[in-house]
Amino acid sequence: MNTMSPCLSCSSLRWRALPGWPRQAMLSDGRSIIASLEKEECRNCGLMRHISSPSQEEIEAIFSQDYALHARLTNSIFEDQRQRIYAEWILDLLRDRKVNSVFEIGAGTGSLMAELQRRAPSWRLKGVEPVPAAVSHRTADLDIERGLLRDIDTRSLKVDVVLSVNVIEHVHNPLEFLQQSKMALTDDGCIVVICPDGDRPTTEMLIYDHIHSFTSRAIEGIAKSADLAVIDRQTAPPALGAFQAILLARGFSKWVAPRMADDLFERRMRLFSCWQKLDDALYERIRDCPNLWAFGGGENAQLLRAYAPNTWNKVRGILADSAGFFDARPITRYEAASASRARTVLLAVRPEIQIAVAQRLINDGNSIIRWDDLVPSF
Repeated sequence: MNTMSPCLSCSSLRWRALPGWPRQAMLSDGRSIIASLEKEECRNCGLMRHISSPSQEEIEAIFSQDYALHARLTNSIFEDQRQRIYAEWILDLLRDRKVNSVFEIGAGTGSLMAELQRRAPSWRLKGVEPVPAAVSHRTADLDIERGLLRDIDTRSLKVDVVLSVNVIEHVHNPLEFLQQSKMALTDDGCIVVICPDGDRPTTEMLIYDHIHSFTSRAIEGIAKSADLAVIDRQTAPPALGAFQAILLARGFSKWVAPRMADDLFERRMRLFSCWQKLDDALYERIRDCPNLWAFGGGENAQLLRAYAPNTWNKVRGILADSAGFFDARPITRYEAASASRARTVLLAVRPEIQIAVAQRLINDGNSIIRWDDLVPSF
């Protein structure tokens, strides 16, 4: 059990458990698995981790040929827009630094590298990616090697920027991750780490292969142990959601992590507890619906499938504004309901947008089931 091991950020042994699921979990690509999702929080710095962490081999196996996230995002208008926002955010972080070369850890298909290349064509870009299918679908002229960070001779790279976007939360030892990243830098180089914002409780805490969730205090402590200073930290543009970007470099910085919110643990507890109760509460709402459809085929549909399985089993099909697949079933392109085809629609979108989506679907003749009153948005 992890509880006997010290916090990687502050060395504290004071942990407190959060509610969980002993037999079910969701992976970051949306697959549901039979596994224990039970996490704990460091009382001192707020770092969150698994109580009984999946093994290194298990996590690496997740990113196998079956890992479907990159395939689902290929040729996606939403993903293209997302990468443009990421590129603009990263360029803003680096605006005062001289950059000629970038090494991206977890480069995927290279969509972010390509976006950076369009904006900074003089940059020399290289990447590494563990998912074979992502590498095989990369843009042909991008230099992306198949493998993990440990497979790379980082000392030979000598790059100005090491970049990782939504990677560090998946690694067992973020301290070693930063140390290996630092070895790739030139003397004046820096590391840009983008990951979920652990100061704001969100559904990223429900993802099985997110081994850690980082508060700003936690990331500062781990960086210090790696002999790195936090030069800057920014929260993401609203369109990206609850993420943070941390700029790290050798030397001294005046940046100091803000004090951890006194109610962080209570807010995390509330989010976990509400998701635990969601299936029973939703099932009561849909019990007598003869023609139940879900609207939305993204992450919130995946979360409902994993953590509200009884409710999800009542859904006969999925509606969305664009065609696609979910669980190998085709998604039906959304059209207004006809008078002869009454249907009830369960919203499978983020709670914070359910009011607006519900009004649109009601205006089109649907009966709607919302659940934004059952799960908090922080």
